[in-house]
Amino acid sequence: MLIAWLERDYRSVAIRLSPHVEDVRPFSWHAYHSRDPFEKYTLTPEYTSYLGLGEFSSGVSAAAVTRMGQSRRNLWRQGQARGRTEEMSRLDLLTRGYSELMEAQGKPVTAATTRALVVQISALISAGVGAQYVTYDGNRPVYTTVFGWDSKRAYSLYSAPIGDKPTAWQGTVCYLHAFEHLAARGLCEVDFEGVNSPQRGWFKLGFGGDLRQLFLVTRPRRPE
Repeated sequence: MLIAWLERDYRSVAIRLSPHVEDVRPFSWHAYHSRDPFEKYTLTPEYTSYLGLGEFSSGVSAAAVTRMGQSRRNLWRQGQARGRTEEMSRLDLLTRGYSELMEAQGKPVTAATTRALVVQISALISAGVGAQYVTYDGNRPVYTTVFGWDSKRAYSLYSAPIGDKPTAWQGTVCYLHAFEHLAARGLCEVDFEGVNSPQRGWFKLGFGGDLRQLFLVTRPRRPE
């Protein structure tokens, strides 16, 4: 049924399946003997990390810190007395930090992309299923992250450093304080939404979550 619907309604497909989808044979077996590449689905393994939030229900507990990697623990100790985090809607800080981050990585974003980002996050916050967190070093904003959630879990959507004077601990503190806020909302776990590049992967895995495999399912668009 799913394949028939995709074939009927979509010229091309790019779907990131949930880690809970273990049987992907409907995609891998479709048009199995065909030599036409535009009929076939490609399955690319990817990874994410799930972190339980039970140990954040009363703050960043000693158990939560113990579960983290050594680097993450050290950065938390450095920053917990200096960094404070507030839930607020400051999408100007996010778009500025995100644009500067992607520019530094050689992947500049367009004005249209940042406008779409603002529309998306604003809609989540307005619907009560999203929040932005901003971490300060004194009075200076240094990091921001955005989470969305549903009835099952929270999802890490965007994050970025702010300004040209970064601290080593800012990302760690922002995420850990966000976990406190999310746990207070009654959310039981967070999906880091991808640990597929080395830098992001090591950062996110350092919080002590469980590695999960998922699949990116794609089918190319047939030329007109």
